[in-house]
Amino acid sequence: MVGVKLGGLPVTYPIDIRINRNHSEIDSAYAILIKGLEKLVKRMGGTWEILTDENSDITPLPNRRFLDVLVCDAINPTVPDTVTQDILDEKYKSAWVLPMMAKDLIKTGPATLQSSLGKQNVAFWENHISEMTITILARAGVTTLDRRIFISYRRTETQPMADQLFDALTRLNFSVFLDTVSINPGEDFQARLFEQLTDKSMILLLHSPDFSNSKWCMEEVIFARKFELGLQVLRLPGASPKDKIYQYISASNVVEMKESNLVDYEPGKQFKLQDQELERLVRFITLTHDASMVRRLQLIRNKIENALESSELTPIYSDSGAFISSDINGQMYSFFPSPRPPGLNELFEAGTRAGDDIGHKRVVVGQTGNMERSRRKQLDWVVKGHSTTYVNIFNLKDLVSYIKENKND
Repeated sequence: MVGVKLGGLPVTYPIDIRINRNHSEIDSAYAILIKGLEKLVKRMGGTWEILTDENSDITPLPNRRFLDVLVCDAINPTVPDTVTQDILDEKYKSAWVLPMMAKDLIKTGPATLQSSLGKQNVAFWENHISEMTITILARAGVTTLDRRIFISYRRTETQPMADQLFDALTRLNFSVFLDTVSINPGEDFQARLFEQLTDKSMILLLHSPDFSNSKWCMEEVIFARKFELGLQVLRLPGASPKDKIYQYISASNVVEMKESNLVDYEPGKQFKLQDQELERLVRFITLTHDASMVRRLQLIRNKIENALESSELTPIYSDSGAFISSDINGQMYSFFPSPRPPGLNELFEAGTRAGDDIGHKRVVVGQTGNMERSRRKQLDWVVKGHSTTYVNIFNLKDLVSYIKENKND
C-alpha cells in the first residue's frame, strides 16, 4: 500500500491518495501504475510525496480530500480493510473509494468484490493499467471528468477522420464541438464558433494540406492563440511543416501522422484512421486535454498574481492552490482561477467555500469575452448584490486597480 500527498498543482482542494491492491499476484501492474502516476503528476508540474510504506496506514485528514484506489485482479476476493470500510460507511465527509480492474474481466470481476465494494463505480482499463493514471487524477479532482474539446478541420479533406474522433471521444463522455453537428440552422456561425472555442479546454487541429486556405480554419487558430487556449495539432501526410499556421503554433504541440496510420490513404482523397491508431490517439488526446487544463489553471493563477503585484498588493496563497487572496483597503479578497468561462458551478464553489484563509469578497477569474449573452445575463443576475462575482481574465488588472482606488466599493 502506498500513500501519496500531491503538491504544486492548482487543485480546488488539497488531496491525498492511497493506492492498494487486493493480492500480491498483481504487484507488477501495481508498481507500473504508481510509477506512471508519479510521472504524470510531475509532467503537470506537481510534486509527489510518499506518505506511507507497506507497514503503515494513511487515513483521511480534516480539510483534505482523500481518494482510496483499490487495484483488483478480479480473481481473488477483494475485502476492504479498516480504512476502506470506514470510507464506505461514510465516516469521512470528503473521501471516496475507487476500485479498478481490467475490462476483459468485467463479467467476472465485480463478483469478487465484497458487497459494499461492489456498489461502488468501478474503473476499467482496456489494454494496460497505465491508462488508469488519468482516471485517478480526474477522480481526485486534480483534473476533471468534464472533458471538452473543439475539433478544427477542413471538411473537404478530413470529414471522415473528424467524424471518427467525434464518435470515439463522445463515447468517452467528452463534450465535442464539430461544426456539422454542433451548430443549429439560423445561428450566428461566427459568434457560436468563438463561444464554443472559448468554452472548450482544448482545440484539436487536423492539419491537412489545404487547411490554411480556409478562412474559418485560420480564424480558429488565430483566436486560440490570441486567447491562450490549448492547441494540439495532428499534421497529416502532405501538410507542410512550413505552413503559415505554425507562426501561431509551437512545434511541441504537433504530432506527425504517417500514411501507415490511415486506411487506404491516397493523396487528395478523404480517409480514416486505422482502428489501432484511433485508440492510441484517443488515449493521447485525453492525457493532453487533462494536462492542458492544469496548465491553463496555472496560467490564470500567474495572471492573478501579476495583477495583484502590478497594483503593489501582496498575494496570499491558499494551501491548496485553489485561490489567491489579498488585503485591499482593509478588506480580504479571494480570487479563484477558472480554466474555462465561469458558470454557476464555479460561482457556487467559490461562494460557499469556508475557511479561515478565505476572504469575504470572492472573484472567479476566467475568459468571459465571448460568453453567450443569455448565459452572461443569468450570471449577472446571480451575482447582483452578492459577495461573489466574476471577471474576464483580461480585465482583472483594471478591476484590481478600481477596487484599490475606490475604498468604499
